Amino acid sequence: MKIVFRSLFFIFLSIIFFSCTPNVSESHHHFFSTEWSYDENFHWHEATCGCGDEIVEKINHNITESKRIEATATKEGEITYCCLDCEYTYTETTPNHSHEYLEEWTCDKTSHWHNADCGIESHRSQQGNHWWDDGAITQDPTENIDGIKIYTCKICYYQKTESIAKLSHEHSFSQNFTFDSKYHWKESTCEHTGIKADFEPHKWSNLTVIAATASEDGKNKYTCETCNAKKTETLHWYDLNEWKYNAEFHWNPSTCRHGAQLNLSFHDFTISSEDDEIITYECDTCKYTITEQKNTYISDTLHLEIPTCKGFSNNDSSDHQVRTFHYYTICYRESYEESEWSAYKLTRNDLLGTTKRIDSFRHDNAILTGTVSQDVYTNSGFQKGHLTPAADMKRDDFAMYDSFYISNVCPQYSSLNTGKWSTLEKEIRNWCNLYGQVYVVTGPILEKPAYEYNALGTTDKIIIPEYFYKVIFTYKTDEEGNHTPMAIGFIMPNNKCDNDLSYYAVSVDTVESRTGLDFFSALDDSIETQIEALCDFNSWN
Repeated sequence: MKIVFRSLFFIFLSIIFFSCTPNVSESHHHFFSTEWSYDENFHWHEATCGCGDEIVEKINHNITESKRIEATATKEGEITYCCLDCEYTYTETTPNHSHEYLEEWTCDKTSHWHNADCGIESHRSQQGNHWWDDGAITQDPTENIDGIKIYTCKICYYQKTESIAKLSHEHSFSQNFTFDSKYHWKESTCEHTGIKADFEPHKWSNLTVIAATASEDGKNKYTCETCNAKKTETLHWYDLNEWKYNAEFHWNPSTCRHGAQLNLSFHDFTISSEDDEIITYECDTCKYTITEQKNTYISDTLHLEIPTCKGFSNNDSSDHQVRTFHYYTICYRESYEESEWSAYKLTRNDLLGTTKRIDSFRHDNAILTGTVSQDVYTNSGFQKGHLTPAADMKRDDFAMYDSFYISNVCPQYSSLNTGKWSTLEKEIRNWCNLYGQVYVVTGPILEKPAYEYNALGTTDKIIIPEYFYKVIFTYKTDEEGNHTPMAIGFIMPNNKCDNDLSYYAVSVDTVESRTGLDFFSALDDSIETQIEALCDFNSWN
């Protein structure tokens, strides 16, 4: 019995032994922590099964900035960085420093401030809320469209636009036309005064001619076929045997008191004599003469700054009057009541002028159709924006005085006039000082009929341009005396412009396509074609 019991006991022990002994041929499976382990470069998951050397998913940290304390003039700053995947963090210090602040305002919808020159956005000076003016209505509401009212901050000139709700009722209008010198319309007879129907330009017909004599002006009388308004044009008697001239043009003068000009055109110069140093030119038509130093690389006889427009010829001059001043020239468009272009040459010596700005705007009596009164600018929200800048006319009293004629200004928002437009004018003076002289043409872009623009005034209305342009020409001279011609254009909207100047730079061809003008036409055609197609702002600096 004992033998049997002992045998069963050994059998039982054998079963337990063999069942508990691990199968050495079976592979081991590792288990890893869900928490990250890390050092200063990597993070990973470590094994939890006792195999301490085993890790998985070892990758570089995904570092980002988590907290910043900016440095001040007396205290160091601190920047904390963390890994987005694990808990690794570290901190760096930034040195303390003082700040200078930029002159330009930075704005958002509610406030304005001066940024620090260090580029740290949180360092600001004179931060405050906008101080809005009373606003200017630029588009009256009608039954079909909302009105528009623009408010301008009195401090930084930032602008915001608000809508004026459409008129909610059906207007009633007079059966009779009201008219001014350019347009006719039917006035509203309801309580909403100033609303107009059938607004359009006059359709002149029924011409009656009273001929001019040597002593008396004649007249052309017209009647509008729509509203029966009357218009009279003065006909002048001209002395075709006499020529008047200045440095650029010649013309036949009228014998009446109006000082009108017939056959206005550029001089047709040919060389009349020359020696080793001087060339003398004489106009074949009016006999006006000029002299020129030999070997100059820009000839004053070329009149490079004067553009060609379709209205310059006598056959199409009813809406174009070229007006010459002492140092610049304009082409006045009566239908818009402002100049299409104002052109001048600026030299390095001109920049040395000391004549002070006079701020004395005046009516231009030499414009045959008259200019608008400067009173239209009062409380309008617009400034009198110079085309030829007063700051470029400091050479003498004549130049400064001439720059303040109303024919040399257009309505500009102050945010443009004192902002990026002023920056561009200063940059052109820098280029003049760098290259010795530049040729500049400036004007509004008049690409729509006058009646499609908003305007200032009641009877005589000056249109409010939507865009302005400048084109500039010069020669860059290298150390060996070679002269490379350069031209560039700029187009800016009549509003606040926040981008760098290079953003508004365009080719001269682009300006020509928008304005219909031909700039620098006195150049050789091959040179003109080449430089007017390019827009390389960096090459000017």
